Amino acid sequence: PLALALLMRIFSSGFVVAAWILSLLAQGVNAALMPLVSRRFFDNALPGLVAAISVIVFPVYQLCPAWDAMYSADLLMLCVLVLCSSCGKRPSAIGLLAGILFLLNPVAGLILTVFAVWILADQRPGLTFTLTAVAVFIAVLLPWTIRNYREFGRLVPLRDDLGLALYTSNNP
Repeated sequence: PLALALLMRIFSSGFVVAAWILSLLAQGVNAALMPLVSRRFFDNALPGLVAAISVIVFPVYQLCPAWDAMYSADLLMLCVLVLCSSCGKRPSAIGLLAGILFLLNPVAGLILTVFAVWILADQRPGLTFTLTAVAVFIAVLLPWTIRNYREFGRLVPLRDDLGLALYTSNNP
């Protein structure tokens, strides 16, 4: 929201232009991260480079505004790269990234959680490390959960639009 407001102020042409710019930036970040993730998983950047070129030549995502999908994909790739780097050795980094990703898109957060559990099982960092990562994760989710409890009068720990999705998919 802050970046969108800043772009709207700079270009003074409103929401649509700012949303296009953010969407283009997100697609650029997505294409730039693909070779890095490919190198991390396959020890070869070529599959990621081919994927990045394909995304550039044949855009898969709509330019305006593909909020959830593109930003979630970008953040998920960044999280995977951080978890595989030296920063991934810090429990606070793991908890923070997982919490932010869960707030943005719970499904992408679930993917990251499975990946983090795989890394933790492989490295076996110990109980203190794992509990610290979980505590930071909960601390990131806590403000939104409190807000939801105050707003809805019941516990809703994450963003939830199941009711709206069911309503819109079952109506013309």
